[in-house]
Amino acid sequence: MHRRRLLVATWCALLVVCAGCSGFPGGSSSPTTPATTGESPTTVAPTATADGPTANATEQLAPGLTANGVTDALALANAHRDVLTSNPFVQHTSLERTNGTERSFRRSTLRYANQSHWLWNVSASGVPLALGVTSGAFVSYADGQKVVYRLEANGEVVYNVRRISGRADAPPVPPKRVLPESVYGRDFLYTLFANADVTVEDTQGPAYRLTGTAEELVIDQQTATNVEFTANVSEAGLVRSLRLTYEQGNATVERTLSVELTDGDPAERPDWYDRAVNQTSGG
Repeated sequence: MHRRRLLVATWCALLVVCAGCSGFPGGSSSPTTPATTGESPTTVAPTATADGPTANATEQLAPGLTANGVTDALALANAHRDVLTSNPFVQHTSLERTNGTERSFRRSTLRYANQSHWLWNVSASGVPLALGVTSGAFVSYADGQKVVYRLEANGEVVYNVRRISGRADAPPVPPKRVLPESVYGRDFLYTLFANADVTVEDTQGPAYRLTGTAEELVIDQQTATNVEFTANVSEAGLVRSLRLTYEQGNATVERTLSVELTDGDPAERPDWYDRAVNQTSGG
């Protein structure tokens, strides 16, 4: 295995709500290139060789991906993001950290219709969650005009509307500003695919199985070792699932991602919506 070191975009930005901010952590200054999101895989035309006969170039499985591996990590990461921003989907993520008998976790489900209409449910124990809370449940719902939330922690439940300031009469934060770019995983996937040793294990389709390894990475601003991952990628470049494991300090960490595209609107309005709009709270 080649020794590699890279700075991986913090994956927890996919999950954690930033306390006191108008939006969630995320975003990137990395360059963006056009990506194809809905085309079937193509085969590159035969090319002539110096020896005379022609040889078939490697089949293109997905944007930036061939049977030989990842040829353009940016194109593949962009394709994944573009599929998600163009379709309704349900995305599940999880993080579990174990250290001897101690265990902490964070789990998230995002039901996405579009950038202004979604339902995001996050639960955690021993891991930063939202509004300064490290254990509990946080649910956000965007109705197209505003974002309401429900926070359950320390035996209490609070409902409210995300506003541009702390004033009760302040305008709501536009939903597009609350949902971070990082939720689509573009930066994380780009850095991972560009730097890990990636092998295509299954080229039969319609989803291709990739495996990757790295001796040492930097994840969440901390050194991670013995990194291994498995991913399933569609012909359009969507990373349907990802399982990542590594050692960090004296703990073992496992992260997962799974995405399913949907035909209809998966973001149903929660039954506590009116209570949040009225900005009431109670146990």
